Amino acid sequence: NIDKATQEYNRLVKYVSSISDPLVLQAMVLHFIDGKTWVNTAAYIGVSPQWVQTTIKRYLKRNKHQINTKPQKQAKQKPGKIQQ
Repeated sequence: NIDKATQEYNRLVKYVSSISDPLVLQAMVLHFIDGKTWVNTAAYIGVSPQWVQTTIKRYLKRNKHQINTKPQKQAKQKPGKIQQ
């Protein structure tokens, strides 16, 4: 669905634009918004692909609470029924 894709893209742009570290911001934009590979992202910034992947992974892990800004829908459970 185009509307859902647009909403998700806008959410991603909003999240990425909130990053205060300039190198992480640049790496995120190049890789996740512009669609560059890890290798091309690293070459553009002047670091190794491993550095880019590790830095972004650590950043996302430390800031994962900021990613899920939409409330999660919980499945409704009928009384007396165990949810699996």
